[in-house]
Amino acid sequence: MTAKEALKNFIHSGRGENSPEALRKLRLINTFSLVGVLSLLIFGAVNTVQGDIFLGIFEVLAGIVGIGNIVYLRKTHNVKVGGRVILALMVVILTILFFRGGLAGGGLFWFFTFPLLAFHLSKTKEGSRWIFLLVGILLIGFFVLPLLGAMTFERSFGSIFMFLMAFMAVTFLVYFYEKAGVEFRNVIEKQATTIQTVTKTQAVSKETIEEQEEKLVKQVTELENTRKAMLNLLEDLNLEKDKLSESKALDDAILSSVGNGLVVTDESGKVVVINKVALEFLGKKDKEISGKEWGDVIKVSKEDKVPLKKEELPYVQSMKEKKVVIATFPHYYFFENKDKQKVPVSITASPIIKNDKLLGSVVIFRDITNEIAIDKAKTEFVSLASHQLRTPLSAINWFTEMLISGDAGKLNKEQKKYAEEVYASSRRMAELVGALLNVSRLELGTFSVEPEDINLPEMVEDAVKEMTPLSEKKSITIQKEIEDNLPVMKADRKLIRIIFQNLISNAVKYTPEKGTAKVYVGVKKKGENIDGRTLKEDNFLFTVSDTGIGIPAEQREQVFTKLFRADNARKVETEGTGLGLYIIKSIIEQSGGEIWFHPNDPNGTTFLVLFPTHGMFKKQGTTSIGG
Repeated sequence: MTAKEALKNFIHSGRGENSPEALRKLRLINTFSLVGVLSLLIFGAVNTVQGDIFLGIFEVLAGIVGIGNIVYLRKTHNVKVGGRVILALMVVILTILFFRGGLAGGGLFWFFTFPLLAFHLSKTKEGSRWIFLLVGILLIGFFVLPLLGAMTFERSFGSIFMFLMAFMAVTFLVYFYEKAGVEFRNVIEKQATTIQTVTKTQAVSKETIEEQEEKLVKQVTELENTRKAMLNLLEDLNLEKDKLSESKALDDAILSSVGNGLVVTDESGKVVVINKVALEFLGKKDKEISGKEWGDVIKVSKEDKVPLKKEELPYVQSMKEKKVVIATFPHYYFFENKDKQKVPVSITASPIIKNDKLLGSVVIFRDITNEIAIDKAKTEFVSLASHQLRTPLSAINWFTEMLISGDAGKLNKEQKKYAEEVYASSRRMAELVGALLNVSRLELGTFSVEPEDINLPEMVEDAVKEMTPLSEKKSITIQKEIEDNLPVMKADRKLIRIIFQNLISNAVKYTPEKGTAKVYVGVKKKGENIDGRTLKEDNFLFTVSDTGIGIPAEQREQVFTKLFRADNARKVETEGTGLGLYIIKSIIEQSGGEIWFHPNDPNGTTFLVLFPTHGMFKKQGTTSIGG
């Protein structure tokens, strides 16, 4: 590298900003630092040799500070601080030169260089402050130090005054030059910026025009493709329209041919579809019903002809609980038809759900007047046949008992075995006939209810004692939990006995050896939650839980139906009518109560019964249940 290249690199080193102003100051600082450091070190050495040790050492120190400033500038690239360090160093040096008599030779060079540095390294206002700082220090020292006797000046006041005037003249010349230069540079920079902006704008405009042309070509192409796609789409839409028309015609034909009334509602319960059968039942036209809430269109009542509340309507329950709600014989409702007659109907209400979102419901209903009449005739026949069967069965039981006891003569071992089998079969037949009679009385409504004060703990004890022989034989533990201070229950003793006896006997029969059965009796207050049911009034709660064989999941919906026995129950206990749970459910529900069950973990079943604390109401009838 040549000396010229090295000098150029030095002058441009320490660069931070790339603006023209910053580069100009950097070059000035580096140039002055190089000249100043060399001059200070040389003059310091000369003055020291010539005997002016104080001035010589100070100039050497000033040169060292200048070297430090050069190093600082290269590390931080802070031109502003570097310039201020040089100016501050100059003020100190010039002050010492002035008071040490160094106004001749090199001294004058430093003084007249200072305004140039001050205005070049700082703005005009800051440069002026540096000038006034130096002049102020010199004047104060010139007038004050002699008065204090600290120093005398060899030069006269006139020579000093002329020096200061010359210094200020140079300062003003540099000030105006710098100010004019700044304005000129600003104008040049603005023009340069304007030219660059115009050049860029022209370049961008050219690029924008080319881009717009390309975009326009693309848009024309896209529009043409879109036009073709739209034509294809219109063809597809026409095909789909034809298919939808055919599908709608098919749907209308299916709806018209459905023999049951069918209604589809949206999620708010408003009718969106109704078929011909439903319209004929109501005696209305489609436009009279569509868009109206189904609960406002149809009048629904219970068997006792009491109108249902809106929240009790099957379609409302199905959407609320998001499950199918079925109301059919024997627990059916009444719809009011076009002739204002209350017609018994079977109802199935299903929620319409898609992606876990409720969309509405489907209601299917049919007139079951004929079914009820047929069932009534069947029930009457069963009742009549059962009555007719009881007399010969009673005779068979009586004569068989006489044979077994030996009243008609002593039987041998084999004869006695046959007689006992006849007696057992006759008793089972009698139980079946009794159960059928109870069913017919419940369904015909001919049974009477005679409420009396019942001590529930005693009733439970009696029912448990009846099952003691079987429970002891199977080593089954029957646990009882009966709340203290239970109120007296007003109910028919026979009916309550049937309920307890049936549930407890089932728990013992279908629980394996060494199992457990639990019986609970208590009172629950209005507002309490029992197994997901919120009580609307105070209720007695009876529960019977076991660790038995349980009920298969696929057969749980049939548990309370007539003549039903679960598959696993048939294997454990071959004998049984399948009428017990049907009978007690009918008794409980006709008395205003409720019965349900749930499986236990890991096995077994719990049956729960709720009975209003007001008990049963008296009912006149021709027969009694269990009689």
